[in-house]
This record gives sequence, C-alpha cells and structure tokens, in this order.
Amino acid sequence: MSRMSQVVAAIVALLVLASAPASADTNFTYQGVLEENGNAAEGPYAMSFSLWDALAAGNQIGTTITLANVSVADGKFTVELDYGGNSFDNTGRWLEIVVEGVTLSPRNPITSAPYSIQTRGIFVNDAGQIGIGTTTPQRELDVEAEDPVIRLTATDPTAGVAARLQFKGSAGPPIFHPFGIIEFYDDLDELRATIRTTAAGSGAASLYLNVAPEGLAQMSIHESGVQFENQIKPPIAYGKVDFSGFLRSGSTNITMVQHLPPVNSGTYVISFAEPLLETDIVHATLQEKGLVTARVTADGNVVVNTFSHVTAHPESNLGFSIVVYRP
Repeated sequence: MSRMSQVVAAIVALLVLASAPASADTNFTYQGVLEENGNAAEGPYAMSFSLWDALAAGNQIGTTITLANVSVADGKFTVELDYGGNSFDNTGRWLEIVVEGVTLSPRNPITSAPYSIQTRGIFVNDAGQIGIGTTTPQRELDVEAEDPVIRLTATDPTAGVAARLQFKGSAGPPIFHPFGIIEFYDDLDELRATIRTTAAGSGAASLYLNVAPEGLAQMSIHESGVQFENQIKPPIAYGKVDFSGFLRSGSTNITMVQHLPPVNSGTYVISFAEPLLETDIVHATLQEKGLVTARVTADGNVVVNTFSHVTAHPESNLGFSIVVYRP
C-alpha cells in the first residue's frame, strides 16, 4: 500500500484519564480516525504530536512526541500523550499531527471535558503546586487577584458550629515546636510579621506575635488581660545579639548578655540598665529560620531561648533582636 498519498484525520474524542496514577496525572488519551486514499487506514503508522498556542503558525509548547508504530485498526487509533502540567495555562492549545512525514491540517484544538469546565482558572504545575489567578505558583496553594479573599462559610445551624481554619503541627519536641504560623510579607516579598503558636509542654500552647524587622508594638498587657492599642509606645530597651552572645552596636539600655551553650542555639540571659517589670512586653525576633521565645524573669532580666536551623554562622549579623515596651 502506498503510504500516505492522501491522508485525512479527524478527532473522535479527547479524554483525560481519570484512573491515571498520581505520578502521571498530566497524561491524556487522544483518539482519532485516520483515512488513507478514502479508506479506513489499517496497520502500524509512524506519528508525531506537537502542541501549539495557535491554530496556525504560533509557538510550539513543550517537545514533540514521536511514536514509531501506532496501531491503526479500521481507521481508529489511540495514543497516550504527556506534555506536563506547565504546558497548559488555561489559554488555547492546538495539537499538530504528522503521519508518515505528512503534516495533517488543520491542527486540532485541545478542548475541555464537560466536568473539567468547573476547574477553569486553576493551574497545577509539574511540582503539584496549585495556582489560582497565576500560572507560576510559588507555594502549595498560591492565590493572586486584585483583592483576594478566602471565605469559609458554615452552613450547619447547630449552636457552636462555626467556620474554622486549622493548623496541625508535625511530631516534634514537647516545647517550642510550632503548631502553626501565619506570615505577612510586603510587596518586595520580605517577611514583616508573624503570628505563631508553639508547644509549651504537654497539653499547653503559647501564642506569639512578632514584628520583623523590629518595630514599634501596638500591644499592652493590663490586669484585665491583653489589649491592643492604636497608640505607639517607644521602646525602653532595644538590642541585637549574635548567636555567640555578643551585643551589637546600636543597642540601648542593655548592660550584659550571658550565653549558655550550645553553639547557634541555647539560652541567653539579658540584663538591663534598670531591671524590667514583669508586666513589661518583650518582642524577640530570630534573624534566621528557627524558634525563639523570650520572657521577663522575677529579677528583671530577660531570658531568651533559641533554636536555629543553621549549623554555622559565618556572617556576624545572624542572631536575634529584642525590643522591650512598657504598657
């Protein structure tokens, strides 16, 4: 039989494999009908498949998939194609097919299955990161919009039922191990503040509000509890301490830092020009990944406990900072 003197191809269906394993969930099945000289084609055919962003001309997306022996029976053939998740960004895609060296025309559009229409606007990259409003997600779930809002609505009218956002920490030490962290970044993608909860022994937890870089707190503690205020109070003491226990220049009202090992972590006892009150507020910020806690002792000192994930600190500016406010 003269190979491909006249070829006509038509799409029968474009399906997404619901049963595809997680490691191959970007595969899809393409089924087509191939005719040769007006008759249903039969036998093995060499085919190649390329993805494009336009019906004609345009730019090729990804690499060409070449299959040497595609079985065609009664004109029908089925192939498995995989261009990766990054090749589909919710804009148009067309499939160009070459059979035995002959390019079929026109290209075939990649269309959506009816149920997948409800996933429009959602992008999943090859690493499994999900983007809503973005095709370049930077985290496991990345939402971008002019004014993004995530809303949780409880529909059960039972008393006590409410929408909730849960954080579950991994197994870790009985103290200082984080259960959950909320981080706030500015437009330059720099961390500015955190709200975090950590284990404080069996069955207990502590809540910390930190500002990074160090700034003025808007929180005070009263006999009735914790109150947030709009007024800004200047700090009564401020300091930066490196992980060796050295007090850096620019610190105020701090007289001494005593460091207890181990290296890069441990306990720091900080003394002040005037002993602190137990009602004073201390903010501690770690300038590396890790954990930090601070408390005022009965003798007016501050005890800071740190644990850093970094095993070596060649840079002298790595450590922690503290700011003390008086309500």
